[in-house]
Amino acid sequence: MGYMELDLFKNIIDELEGNVESITLASRGEPTLHKQLGEMLDYMNGKFLAVKINSNASLLSDKLIHTILSSDIQTMAFSIDAADKDLYEKLRVNGKFEKTLKNVERFKEIKDKEYPNSRLTTRISGVKVNQIQDVQQMVDLWAPYADIVAFTNYTPWESSYENPVNDVMLPCTELWRRLFVWWDGKVNPCDYDYKSLLSKWNASDTHISELWNSDYYKLLRTKHLNDERKEFEPCKRCISA
Repeated sequence: MGYMELDLFKNIIDELEGNVESITLASRGEPTLHKQLGEMLDYMNGKFLAVKINSNASLLSDKLIHTILSSDIQTMAFSIDAADKDLYEKLRVNGKFEKTLKNVERFKEIKDKEYPNSRLTTRISGVKVNQIQDVQQMVDLWAPYADIVAFTNYTPWESSYENPVNDVMLPCTELWRRLFVWWDGKVNPCDYDYKSLLSKWNASDTHISELWNSDYYKLLRTKHLNDERKEFEPCKRCISA
């Protein structure tokens, strides 16, 4: 893991402007750790219909909250999986429940008081990993501080390469909907493949439009459409479609 260089980020944004409708800063990292996040957000202003940030909310400060709220972001998603301190800190290792709650409360306070006309939507986004998690408890605690509280089902990504080969035959829609650019410029079709075994490209030396329409990308799509996703690692172990 590392930090994307600002020049690389700007080059990527320049390529995508006018060609895609949405950008999300997320995936396998914490965007608010980047010291140049404010400059990145400034550079994206007005260039996309939808900009989203995923954050665990642990590093929010008043300065960072103002940076986010004064930029052209449509969705701020807080990755929070529990409403109970013990369960939260078990699921979010090294996370501090009280600090996260305080930060989310402060985000809403600043938004309501100083940015009353903001179009930004706040979302509490949890991952359902076990039956102990109480969805209604989540709604009861977090709904006063966010516009949306939602859970997604857990996909066991950390064992992507050890999960058993499955019988999923449907093509993965990720191949047509979006792609991922890691901090070092490596481009990958999905985030389940965190080792980037499927990646053949780097945004620092290849235009994204070229790789999106490359022969290899077309091969991946064709194989998935022809029920042959088992030819690829880790597609053959992923349950997504």
